[in-house]
Amino acid sequence: MHLFKVSILLGLVLLLFACNSNKKSKVNFEKIPESVMVKILYDIHVHDGIVNAYNNQDKPNVFLSQSYYEKKIHEKYGFTDTLFKLNIQYYTMNMKIKDIYAQVIDSMNAQKAKLEQRRQQRQASNKDPNEVDF
Repeated sequence: MHLFKVSILLGLVLLLFACNSNKKSKVNFEKIPESVMVKILYDIHVHDGIVNAYNNQDKPNVFLSQSYYEKKIHEKYGFTDTLFKLNIQYYTMNMKIKDIYAQVIDSMNAQKAKLEQRRQQRQASNKDPNEVDF
């Protein structure tokens, strides 16, 4: 499901910037390195999944704000929303966003494998597989 959302987002971003390809203007801005963009997008999508999963539960008095977490991620990496959007546009127009998202998906799959391994270890030791260790 998460991979589907990422694919839809990537498709929309590519479509948006493909439509604006005639309007090439030079804007000077700080380029966020690809390796950092991978980490940023990973964090954004993980938090997006958490927010959506939590908000879909039956908790009418509690609502997690997606914009709050995005702001915190921007602060964590030291950039503004505008700078992030300029970099997304830059990487999309230079056909690098697909490679970046491939790395994001690889990171998510690696994390999923680690979590599954821990769940299996907990099951083997007769602990509750849904309990979280910190």
